[in-house]
Amino acid sequence: YLYYTRTQAGDEYARHYRCPRPADDSQQVDENAEQLLLDPNALANGGFISLGAFSISPDHQRLAYSLDTSGEETYRLFVKELATGAVTELPF
Repeated sequence: YLYYTRTQAGDEYARHYRCPRPADDSQQVDENAEQLLLDPNALANGGFISLGAFSISPDHQRLAYSLDTSGEETYRLFVKELATGAVTELPF
């Protein structure tokens, strides 16, 4: 996979995407095959948000990330199943 970010007009935060790596191993992004992994704009819902950790599992099946929504640098940890979109908050 190719992993990348993009900011669209009106976005306050960059969106995180991936798409399959081309057969020729180029860095050409196929926007028709891309998958939105994380949209901090939607998660912020007009409020404050800070993305801390952002890590893809070695098998490319899960995304672990942390978010601060208070501005107090108190982060919450989440794991997203990329095939289903299911998100689980993990205690720590």
